Amino acid sequence: VVLRLAIATIYGCRVGELAKLSTRDINLNHGSPTIDIPTEKKGRRVPQPIPQELSLLFSIPVQQRHVQLIEKDLKRICKKAGIWPLKSRTGIHSIRRSVVTSLY
Repeated sequence: VVLRLAIATIYGCRVGELAKLSTRDINLNHGSPTIDIPTEKKGRRVPQPIPQELSLLFSIPVQQRHVQLIEKDLKRICKKAGIWPLKSRTGIHSIRRSVVTSLY
């Protein structure tokens, strides 16, 4: 769960892309570690660099997961953090919008 949230905040992934993500998409074996994010829509798959400081986090095994379970994971984490209920229309996609906005 933590790795998926880190990936969402670093790369601005769609929730469907996070759901399709698995260990085979992460390459830590060569000099500069990369992640191949499975794209949705019309994007092309380009290896993205993994920050060296986070390479240990990216070594955690990841399996594909249903979109609904990823949203439930976020809700559970927000409840534990004491920030639930969130504003309406807030979720994984809000993280994507924030990252994309920051990049522009």
